[in-house]
Amino acid sequence: RVMAGLAMAAALLIAGGIAMRAGQGWPSRFSAQTLRLMDMNVAERQRSEKCQSDILANPKCGGAKFWLPKIAILGDSHAYAISEGLIPVSNRARTGVMALWRSGCPPILGRTYGGLRERECMDFMDIAARKISASRSVEQVILVARWARHLELRAFDNGEGGVEEAYHLSVPPLDAAKLDQFRAGLERMIVRLRMAGKRVVIVGPVPEVGWSVPDYLWKSKRLGNAAPPTTSLLRFQNRHVRDLKMLAQVAVHENVPVVYPHHLFCSMSSGRCFTVSGPDPLYYDDDHLSRAGASLFSRYFETKLIR
Repeated sequence: RVMAGLAMAAALLIAGGIAMRAGQGWPSRFSAQTLRLMDMNVAERQRSEKCQSDILANPKCGGAKFWLPKIAILGDSHAYAISEGLIPVSNRARTGVMALWRSGCPPILGRTYGGLRERECMDFMDIAARKISASRSVEQVILVARWARHLELRAFDNGEGGVEEAYHLSVPPLDAAKLDQFRAGLERMIVRLRMAGKRVVIVGPVPEVGWSVPDYLWKSKRLGNAAPPTTSLLRFQNRHVRDLKMLAQVAVHENVPVVYPHHLFCSMSSGRCFTVSGPDPLYYDDDHLSRAGASLFSRYFETKLIR
């Protein structure tokens, strides 16, 4: 009897293990929406790694399959994130998109400010600018970066418990001289593109969150809290004092338009910045727009981004 009981218990454990493996850890206990949220962060990061331009600025993903690229989007990984929403909007206007981006690389030219991976980024941006300039079809270039990341070199703390993973905390923010060098590098990029006959638009800072939004949503829901995360507009304004000032100066000096995502994602009346639209998270982690967020952004600013 003892042996029979042990055999039955073993059979149940094996059957349970097979069922769990087949069901990927009892997925029936999670809704389809929860499973999507649980997978979003990793899935989008894997796609971004696949889509990153190589060091010779060859685009890996983009919206130039059916239409010639009239728009180029250039910058760091936030250029990729926005391109994921921009491409469907541009395709409806029968306009292709050339997406050239390199993680951690702002769209500036020249050896400027001693930033992280400066040599790699400098070479990449020079090649990318040449490629865009040589394109006969590209008419407009959108410059994108996580501006505060490059100027402040510090992790974002939303002051409400959301702190992104720390990076290079021992590195001080750019001093005034290096900030001037950074701005000069951005202006050099604009001048080169304009000399090639291209229009230029700059995308200002996307509000950072401090929490991975998909993870926050599914974990909160499991704990019975359905309220999505929001962050302080004042915290955003304090974080971005220097890059907002720099972009305003560049806009005046080079006569280029700047579109500001926080005008869409933040409310002056409530003083909060939002991270969801209906059931959809607007971010796939703590600072990159999701496809839903990038699509919302692209539709809102369509007349300025697609001309």
